[in-house]
Amino acid sequence: MTALLKDIATIRTGYPFRKGIEKVSGGQYRVVQIKDLDQFAVSSFDSFVQTNLPDVGLDHLVCEGDVFVRLAW
Repeated sequence: MTALLKDIATIRTGYPFRKGIEKVSGGQYRVVQIKDLDQFAVSSFDSFVQTNLPDVGLDHLVCEGDVFVRLAW
């Protein structure tokens, strides 16, 4: 049986940083970027850029069980 990913999972894109990520030491959020993903895992949590996001929604936060997919075009 074949299934489309959209039929068995919720697919979301990341937070839209319009002007780049402003690095904030001790920021409220850590940002996972494509460069933080390797073939098998996410790099160290401590290396993620920290920032503050005034209008972040729950759909932009990483939760336990989330899967990252890095697409090659």
